[in-house]
Amino acid sequence: MAASVVQSASLRRRNGAATAISSRGKSYSVAEILKAAKALAQQFSQVRQNLAARIGLNPPCVLLPSSQPAAFLAALIAARMEGFISVPWRDAVIPPDAIADAVRPDLKLHFDEGVIDRCSVKMLDSDAFIGERHGDIIMMTSGSTGQPKGVALVLDQILLNALSAGAVMEIWKCTGWAIDIDVGLMSGLNHLLMAWQFDLPCHHLSAGGDDIYETTFSTGAVGFGGSPIQLVRMGNRLDSSCPVMMVSSGDFLMPSMIDQVLERFPDTLVHKLYGLTELGGRFCCMPHQFLLGRKESAGLPLPGFRARVSAETGVIEARSPLLTAGYYLPGGDFSPMKDGWFSTGDVGSIDADGVVTLNGRSNDVFKVGGEKVDRHTIEVELAPLLPAIDYCVLAVEHRLLGQCAALFVVDSGSGDLPKWAEIVAHLRSRLHPRFIPSLMYKVEGALPRLASGKIDRESLRSSHLSFQRLQ
Repeated sequence: MAASVVQSASLRRRNGAATAISSRGKSYSVAEILKAAKALAQQFSQVRQNLAARIGLNPPCVLLPSSQPAAFLAALIAARMEGFISVPWRDAVIPPDAIADAVRPDLKLHFDEGVIDRCSVKMLDSDAFIGERHGDIIMMTSGSTGQPKGVALVLDQILLNALSAGAVMEIWKCTGWAIDIDVGLMSGLNHLLMAWQFDLPCHHLSAGGDDIYETTFSTGAVGFGGSPIQLVRMGNRLDSSCPVMMVSSGDFLMPSMIDQVLERFPDTLVHKLYGLTELGGRFCCMPHQFLLGRKESAGLPLPGFRARVSAETGVIEARSPLLTAGYYLPGGDFSPMKDGWFSTGDVGSIDADGVVTLNGRSNDVFKVGGEKVDRHTIEVELAPLLPAIDYCVLAVEHRLLGQCAALFVVDSGSGDLPKWAEIVAHLRSRLHPRFIPSLMYKVEGALPRLASGKIDRESLRSSHLSFQRLQ
């Protein structure tokens, strides 16, 4: 990579007085974040001396709590300064015991509310990691297996990825960036570091109600990054203000969702991102100027990425210097990544212009009565009927058919959920009868999510009998 690009992907920012993060009604300047990072680095240095017998030649591995974005960012910088390996975490996503089994961290931090320049440090009694450590940041993910594992990355990889995606989307046209997602997740971290790279204040909205949305987007040309359902629901949160730019990441943004967002915010630039944790976050981007004519596509590979379709499986494969070094697996083993092409697990195609289009996961295809069905096709057709509803289609066991499609929905009680007969009629007019879900389940609150922010389909599938059956 060019030296100039590597130099620009740093944790330095030019304007110390500028706001770096605003969260829970408080703002922190760049200078305050860096000052806190320096103080934490001194604390980390003192702790290192007590770890020599445990870690040997390996760098210390520390769990960084992500519930307070400013403290998290300061700790991330401090860990980088002291040569620690960071593991972003939050109890609600992956329990510490599951992380300990795979990553074998040495330390866990705790920040008091509103404090970012000091923390309590707990020495962990989990088994020490045997072998050589890889990466300087480990992002936890459950993937399709449901078993937590750690993806070994280098922070520079994520910074370069964020810089590249931000440049393609021209986010410097914004005066600020807003998110409503845990910054310890891959998507949240990407958005946080993208804002940092481009000297934009990052507004973390998770702790506020609709009023904080209205206030944030009325202060200037503020952009927003979030999941597809968050983009759609933005229309219900805002009355008079609107984001100047909206970026979809996490799950796939369907064409009908794009139409809903643009109908509500016709002057907003909408960009679509497709990525994987193993690639440092983002892989493809479909900028607004091309999106309107290619709503079904995932986009073009970002600079430094190559894409191809496996002739054997039809799965999209990626190649990039930002690829993970490997996985920390349950039991404390490390599985190195093989050199070459990385299988994304997503079936798709690439046209003559290099545009990537996804057709679902390789394990999304199942048989109903001996005939193949894929859940992605069903979800796409349901999108216009369930515009503001969180939903998912999965294959579950069926006593007569062996397995069948099941629809999982979050019913907020607002009356937006169509009746079962309407859903069946809608799909029957568009798809073969074998694609019609035989079951529908109600999920309370929200669909379960992986550390990546994507729907935890394995959890839904394994526990589907515990949900209220609507049909």
